[in-house]
Amino acid sequence: LTFLVYHAAVLFSLLRALEHPLQIGFNFYSQGPEVLTFLKQLFSWYGDGCLSLDATPQEFLSGVLERKDQPVLVQSSWRSSNAARNATAFAQVLQFQQVPWKKGRDEMCIPLQGLPLILSRSASELNCSPDIILLDICPEAFNKTFGYDVGDIEELGRDYRLAFSKYVQDHVADLVTALKEGHTLAYSTNNSQLEEKHVQALGVFFGLDRFLAGFCRDMAPATPPVLLGQAGHADMLATLIGRSSEGACIDLADQFVATARSLIAEGLLHLCFHRQAVSYSDRGAVFVDSHHLAFTGLAFQLVCQRLTQSRPTVLCALKDAGLLLGKSTNSSTSQSRITAYNVYGVRLVVPVYLIKRSAFEVLGDPLPLDEEVHM
Repeated sequence: LTFLVYHAAVLFSLLRALEHPLQIGFNFYSQGPEVLTFLKQLFSWYGDGCLSLDATPQEFLSGVLERKDQPVLVQSSWRSSNAARNATAFAQVLQFQQVPWKKGRDEMCIPLQGLPLILSRSASELNCSPDIILLDICPEAFNKTFGYDVGDIEELGRDYRLAFSKYVQDHVADLVTALKEGHTLAYSTNNSQLEEKHVQALGVFFGLDRFLAGFCRDMAPATPPVLLGQAGHADMLATLIGRSSEGACIDLADQFVATARSLIAEGLLHLCFHRQAVSYSDRGAVFVDSHHLAFTGLAFQLVCQRLTQSRPTVLCALKDAGLLLGKSTNSSTSQSRITAYNVYGVRLVVPVYLIKRSAFEVLGDPLPLDEEVHM
């Protein structure tokens, strides 16, 4: 999908001119700094860096307007009072595909000229927007196959985009045909479950996938392209777009609790107690005390995967429901820290998500949350 997003950013204005506009944005969410650093290098073009939500509103919107046929790359940082205001303005840009601008007494709206991309480590309202496709990238699963430094990525990317643009110029008719076929395929597989702009986005990616297969065959005939039809990629893309179309689920916090209870009952989440020595290598460790269930990052991710929801979307729902507790030691990740001990008695400081224990205690359907049960 990142491969398709890259090329969609190059073609942003052309897609609109061909009446196949891409009217959504993308949020690359990860708690691994190396993931976000690489993506920042990959999507920073023409010497333009990331826009910051902490900039003044005029600087922020000016930066959005200046980027044409390239990523409108936004760093989701929340370190100043401007962040909330700029996030609200950016959400409106995403919704209406127009950028508000004021010059003197004149006010106007100018069409968005670039593809909105957000790099995020924190859960915010932008993560839950129906105008955003959210890609939740686990650092452990991130496959960065390139060994280039920043300068190499910039130079190679520039040469690659020039070659791609020349190919598009010579094959516009093929692009039009591919987009029409992708549009037809998207509508035939939708079953009226997605909104119009999400079906449109699905069609654009199906069409780009077909067009890029030809580009790859011409440019690198010895290297077969990765097609959406392979390895379930098309289904994955449809699921991601469908999840975005749904927006934040009203009862997602309740779904999280029910799913976590089910995983505990199945033994897929392992309960650990304050005085109990633990093997912290356990993927599904959940620490229990009298007030909280403390989910390690991997345990929290396991529940989100069972829900087929992203971490930031679930975190937003838990916050709104008042179930996410604790004083976060890292405001960008919503995590707190607790102390535990391994089987050798060595003290560990463990980053966790603290969830209210009472939410998991259902009358008539108890879970083994008391330490005595395990001793």
